Amino acid sequence: MKFARQEKVAKEPTELNRVVEDAIAIVDHQLTINGVRIERNLAERLPAFLGSANQIQQVLMNFMINAQQALDGKPGTVTVSTRRLNPRQVE
Repeated sequence: MKFARQEKVAKEPTELNRVVEDAIAIVDHQLTINGVRIERNLAERLPAFLGSANQIQQVLMNFMINAQQALDGKPGTVTVSTRRLNPRQVE
């Protein structure tokens, strides 16, 4: 509903790895019961950035659930990675 209403999002200092871990915590059970393992490859000491943790978390959850659905009931692994691109950028 928030997406449909196009709410103005306040950007706040955000820690990417924390957002990733929170997203994984929400979808882990669903993926596990469907035979999908989540592999983390998270870079250490990433700088905070200005963004919306809620929006990024929603995107990550959608990616992981879509990956599980694409496996069509077969077991598999979803890998979630973070890294520092340069002193001011993370992905």
